[in-house]
Amino acid sequence: QIYIGGDSHGSWLTLQLERYVRAHKQLVYSDPASARVPGLILLSPWIAPRDMSFKSREANVRQDIINLSYEDWGVNAAGLLKLPIPLSDPWLTHCNKSLAEFASMPPAFVANGGVEVLLDEGQHFVNLLRKAKNLPTSTSNQRVTLSPGELNSKVVHHVYPYMVHDYFTVDTEVAKAKQTYKQIGSWLKYTQTLL
Repeated sequence: QIYIGGDSHGSWLTLQLERYVRAHKQLVYSDPASARVPGLILLSPWIAPRDMSFKSREANVRQDIINLSYEDWGVNAAGLLKLPIPLSDPWLTHCNKSLAEFASMPPAFVANGGVEVLLDEGQHFVNLLRKAKNLPTSTSNQRVTLSPGELNSKVVHHVYPYMVHDYFTVDTEVAKAKQTYKQIGSWLKYTQTLL
């Protein structure tokens, strides 16, 4: 039972790995019928390699530690324009998966900073997951601590107020990152009850 996760571009790769493992269980597991990834941890996830009109990209750019060229840099660094599939393909733009595919995905804990440029795509992705799993959509109220009821959910979106992209790795924000990691720990314990 291995949880997988990543931050920023690592979240994007995490979603590709999870999709591959789910689609090719017979190649990965000795008992494909019962095998599954128990959960995903997506920190400041990069969900869409091309702008899908997420307002936070423009609105938060002056407060965040990354700028709008991040998108082009990520696309170029990963060589996505050289691939034989369009950027809109669900392998590359994770919010373009079908609702049926979202429903088959494992539980997820998504965390964003309240002033990061990727905030809206984290929210959009969470709402797609929640819709597919018949959970109420999230408004992602920005709070330091989520209630036990909010953490005991298959899909959690934690937005830390006034924090930047990937604040979990910023050395001046270690205390805040620890608060988020504690909540991830509580969520992990909850998801163990689902196995």
